[in-house]
Amino acid sequence: MSDVLEGLKERFEVAKARLTAAQKRNAETVAELAAATTEHNIWYHAVNLETKEQERLAAEANKKQMPLPEILIQPRPITAREANTSGPSESQTDSTVSQESPKQTEIVRDALRLHPTGMTPADIWEKHKKEISSRPYLYSILKRLRDKDEVALRRGKYIFKPKPVEPKPGAGMEVHTIQ
Repeated sequence: MSDVLEGLKERFEVAKARLTAAQKRNAETVAELAAATTEHNIWYHAVNLETKEQERLAAEANKKQMPLPEILIQPRPITAREANTSGPSESQTDSTVSQESPKQTEIVRDALRLHPTGMTPADIWEKHKKEISSRPYLYSILKRLRDKDEVALRRGKYIFKPKPVEPKPGAGMEVHTIQ
């Protein structure tokens, strides 16, 4: 019987050693989890604070921004070349293309003008999916605007680049004499 008891005691000591090692690893893992959670929370709050600050600065810049001249707000006429390469299927007539394409392009331009910090294609699609014929066409519009250097792509967001309006010669240069 003492052999059985000795065998059980040996197995008990091995199990006790395994338990101690497992508890030590568990304590290390719990400490690592606590440190990772703390670090995550710190960076999460830092990102939230910075995001709010950027939004505040963008809103402040928006308030200070001068209104766009009417020439930039009004849609420009579509050229024959753009009508042929605008993206709708060939089954559509030229009148449909000339009416639909600039309207959808202007919708995208206006959306980007209203968001100076930029928008992702997914954001544009979510807000204007009823006005834009298809999502691939949205990407086509964005590519066309990039090719024309009207928008810039930074960190996955499209940002509108307003063109400076050149004053006409003599505009705003009137000379008034006081008598």
